[in-house]
Amino acid sequence: MGEVTILFHVFGLPVTAWALCVTLGALFGALTLLYLSGKRGVPADSSALFLLLTTALGMFLSHMLFALVADLLDPFVGESMGKSLLGYIFDPTKGGYMGLGVIAGLALAALIVRKTEKVSLQELFKAGLPAALLVIGVAKWGEWLCGQGTGPEASTCFFPVSFAPDPEYQDWRVIAVFWLGGLYAICLAVWGILGAHKKDGVRPVTLLTLYLAGQVLLDMLREDEYVHYLAMNFVRMDQLFSVLVMAGLMVWASIRVKRGGQKGLVSCWALMLLSVGLCVGLQFLFDKPLPLFGNLIYFPGWLVYALVGVTGAGMGFATLSLLKKART
Repeated sequence: MGEVTILFHVFGLPVTAWALCVTLGALFGALTLLYLSGKRGVPADSSALFLLLTTALGMFLSHMLFALVADLLDPFVGESMGKSLLGYIFDPTKGGYMGLGVIAGLALAALIVRKTEKVSLQELFKAGLPAALLVIGVAKWGEWLCGQGTGPEASTCFFPVSFAPDPEYQDWRVIAVFWLGGLYAICLAVWGILGAHKKDGVRPVTLLTLYLAGQVLLDMLREDEYVHYLAMNFVRMDQLFSVLVMAGLMVWASIRVKRGGQKGLVSCWALMLLSVGLCVGLQFLFDKPLPLFGNLIYFPGWLVYALVGVTGAGMGFATLSLLKKART
């Protein structure tokens, strides 16, 4: 990773290019949330409270999750983070799981506003989720522009990037993963924003499922050397979170499916489990030699990436299919 450049200071705090991108993304997201809240009939006071709670809880949960995971599961990050968990959580200069924190903070804020303001939870999510995805997308593009993150160079086979912010950065090609992740999140955000202008709009659970399934796929294109989550050395926390949330949605949908409409329930779960198993297995195939007829060969890259696409698509399709059954 290249040297971090400080652009300027605000109240003594250093501002980097990535921090500036995150701030701009948060500003765009806040304005989008307030705008869509008006379109969805959410009262101004409720939308303002929703925005404040989402911002505060999103930042807090991002830092807290990263601190806990780093301290308990990742020795490499834990050593560099320091001994004080509370010091890390409340330090504004530290980073965290941006996507996980924004989504979790949005969900918790929506539940609080619904309880206190008696506002429709569905309408809150229709206004808030596209805004959250916009924040995530801009933040990922910030990582791309600043050369943050690493991963297998072959990931650019999906979208060859023709220029780099820092041509001397040794692994500049691998940051295409962040470009793709940002593009994907912003496309979902635009879809949700356009849908919010219609009577029914885009179902928030559909946007969420598609984002989580895409996150599983895109995170498979990264191979950070220091990943030690759950002592498995290959599964990223974003992937675990995404799979757990989709599995939770499937459990919820399975419970809500009416009698007589349970046909296909088992096949949906089988597809989910098969996709998860394939996802875990494929983690071993990235740039790993496999023995064949006594010789060491590399598993065909094109086949690995084709199967990667199957894993994310399979999880998303299984989850959406069960959610549709629960709705009908």
